[in-house]
Amino acid sequence: MTDDHPSVSPLTSSVLPTNNWTEQKIKKLNEWSHISKIYSTCHSKAQEYYHRQFNNITVAVIMFGALAAVLEGANLLLATPSIGLGITVVLLTSSVSGLNLWLNSKNPAETASAHESMSKGYNRIILKIESELANDDKERENGVKFLTEIRDNLTDLSTGGKSIPLSIWYQVNNVNVNNKDAAQVTRTAQVTRSRTARSTAQTQQQTQQTDLTENNTNATNKEEINVKQDDAATDIETSVDLDADALKVADLLEKYQTARYRSAY
Repeated sequence: MTDDHPSVSPLTSSVLPTNNWTEQKIKKLNEWSHISKIYSTCHSKAQEYYHRQFNNITVAVIMFGALAAVLEGANLLLATPSIGLGITVVLLTSSVSGLNLWLNSKNPAETASAHESMSKGYNRIILKIESELANDDKERENGVKFLTEIRDNLTDLSTGGKSIPLSIWYQVNNVNVNNKDAAQVTRTAQVTRSRTARSTAQTQQQTQQTDLTENNTNATNKEEINVKQDDAATDIETSVDLDADALKVADLLEKYQTARYRSAY
């Protein structure tokens, strides 16, 4: 007799989906998030650096140009044009031309804008990673897909953007190293304090044991001294009794000899 009911596959509900998430992937994402924070800080400082540089050069161009115009007008009003003023006007005009040429070639305003865009890009990566890791495993995207997306974003930012000035890079990384050193120093200080406290407690305990041993030793010595004193007193008393007995015997012998002497005569 055959069974007409379809076969039922074994239950697999006990195996929960993990969306391809592993501890290794989470560790890698945390590492990328830390790197992104460093690069975001570097690019943010670079944006401030180049923006400040652009403002300073622009102000210098305006001031030198205005001063050159004023001195040139003043020199024209003189009855005899001053050679010194003329040379100063030429130098100021040359400086303005040189600064404008430098601005056009370096374009610090555009560089500052590019660093700002890269800093925002790294901040978006940080936000993505932190938001995704905050979800439960079942609520997350596919781990392999998400890891690949973050890796591609990091690759695009690191290969297609502006380079960070070395001074800013060293400054930011030195801060990170100093923070790690400070944390290490704090941990070392805590361990040292803990060890010192344990050593102090052990020393106090040993001191108490030593004091107790000395007290016991002193008490034992006192008992021995008291016993010796009692024995000495007993010996003295015995010696006194023996001396008294010897005197009595000597007195009796003397009386006996006296009596014999008298009876002989």
